[in-house]
Amino acid sequence: MRIREIRFGMQAEKKSNLTKGFLYVVIGQKYHQEVLVSVRSLRKQTQLPIAIITDDATFKSEWFDVIIHEPALYRGYGTKIPGMVRSPFSDKTVFIDTDTFVADNVDGIFDLLDYFQFAMSLDLVGHSEMFIRSVRPDFKLRLEGVLHEFHTGVIGYRNGDSRVMEYLAHWDRVHRELGFKSDMPSFREAFLDLPVSIGILPNEFNFYGTATGAVAFNKVRILHERIGRKWNDRRTFVPSYEQVEAYVRKINRRTYKRIVIQGLGVIPYNWTPVAIISKIKRLLGVGTSSKMNSDKKK
Repeated sequence: MRIREIRFGMQAEKKSNLTKGFLYVVIGQKYHQEVLVSVRSLRKQTQLPIAIITDDATFKSEWFDVIIHEPALYRGYGTKIPGMVRSPFSDKTVFIDTDTFVADNVDGIFDLLDYFQFAMSLDLVGHSEMFIRSVRPDFKLRLEGVLHEFHTGVIGYRNGDSRVMEYLAHWDRVHRELGFKSDMPSFREAFLDLPVSIGILPNEFNFYGTATGAVAFNKVRILHERIGRKWNDRRTFVPSYEQVEAYVRKINRRTYKRIVIQGLGVIPYNWTPVAIISKIKRLLGVGTSSKMNSDKKK
């Protein structure tokens, strides 16, 4: 039988039998629609408990084991930070953004937390320049171009570790003070102030960027992407579970290196120009030598 527990307020005590599980933090109606798609996909891939922290006192869903009503959370990208502090799990938590679809088992993140205080992927872009420069154009990034941001869409953390809880409190302060809107640059700044150990997840555990082209090397486990688009509207909409499932199934039809581009499809590495030329040479009987040929004239 699933655990069903509804709590109110910040001071709710943690139940000792809830040692680890997954957590969503949801503020706003649009995100409530998204999370129902995401949690349904997650439920298919895990037997561990799933919790949600929400400002909606009327929210109910059979997909969750724990529902925490918390009206005091502030709105914005940083909402997740105080939400993560309020995790109902006593030992380990994996926080997941609402605009995700879980396509395979990701319980291994909890195993990674046996070795590290946090488990996250790197943000491949590097720095959230748009968010930073729009509010703090003169802000000087430390180690710019050397240390990437960590992607905060999927975060495993040891919430039973006092150092981790100290870090989350510091991250929250830094986020509010800097006002970057995005919580990824504030996480990076907090990390430079108060280093913690972070195990780096493969990008397939937090796969995003397909609107402009993203590279997958293995099976995508968590798609982190808003794919609902209409021709007559530039905004995204929340697609159905079946629509996202079909999209992820298409991405994972192959599990070797490939480029994924929304609206175009999935391009496997063996259809790249170099691979095609190599195939043509093989068909023409062009051989290979054991040594690298030089194009320099002798």
